[in-house]
Amino acid sequence: MRKIAIIQTRLGSARLPGKTTLPLGPSTVLEYMVKRLQQCSELDRIIIAVPENEKTEKFREVAKKTHVDFFPGSELDLLDRHYQAAKRTRADIILKIPSDCPLVDPRAIELVLTTFLNSPREVDYVSNLHPQSYPDGNDVEAMGFSALELAWKEAKAPFQREHTTPFIWDQPERFSILNCTWETGLDFSRKFRYTLDYQEDYAVIKGIVDHFERNQKRGFGALEISEFLSAHPELAQLNSHFWSKSWYQKERAQLKHFHRIYREDGLT
Repeated sequence: MRKIAIIQTRLGSARLPGKTTLPLGPSTVLEYMVKRLQQCSELDRIIIAVPENEKTEKFREVAKKTHVDFFPGSELDLLDRHYQAAKRTRADIILKIPSDCPLVDPRAIELVLTTFLNSPREVDYVSNLHPQSYPDGNDVEAMGFSALELAWKEAKAPFQREHTTPFIWDQPERFSILNCTWETGLDFSRKFRYTLDYQEDYAVIKGIVDHFERNQKRGFGALEISEFLSAHPELAQLNSHFWSKSWYQKERAQLKHFHRIYREDGLT
């Protein structure tokens, strides 16, 4: 089983342009994230997938520097970008990990992947998002190539093409789907946020990394981050007004299972 992870990134974020090129620790946001993914020994390849234009050539240098693959594809059709990258590398299992999760816990990646591999029944899709229990910033989705290919062929709605996987996970009657919860038993999905969309998010993420780098503790994960943020509420509160934000809300009318994955009380 050939297992690849795809990091989708771009320069043109309207909310925080060039966010993955911002400095973080000893490198940049994207480089820092790649190094975290490289802690997962089960992955066969890591791909940085970008829009196919001259503005993203600098990401090719990041791929070269970090010894991972580089794939330019569709700018707006993320489903096509993932499919073409997976097809080119002959992937059997594709892990989708967005670049706005630079502090994704390598253990969360391994949990989702091993759940996919060790399931007693054949599965199409496994994630830690439906429902979510990890702190926001640990998004991991794994899917089989056949499920991704079917979505690529049949998905029509713009949000299905943009977000890559909803055609699959919003049809549990059609696809075999599993969900992983945080092994701690905790649900911090709406308590902490270190996904990167806004300047306040960057301040939180930089504060986390500066702390662990200063103390030379680079093997930190979601639990260690949560303990640090609990001890430093002044940092955690910088982006608290975004804790319940999700693209799901915008597309609620089109998602058949919106209320299953996102409750109105703000809790997943």
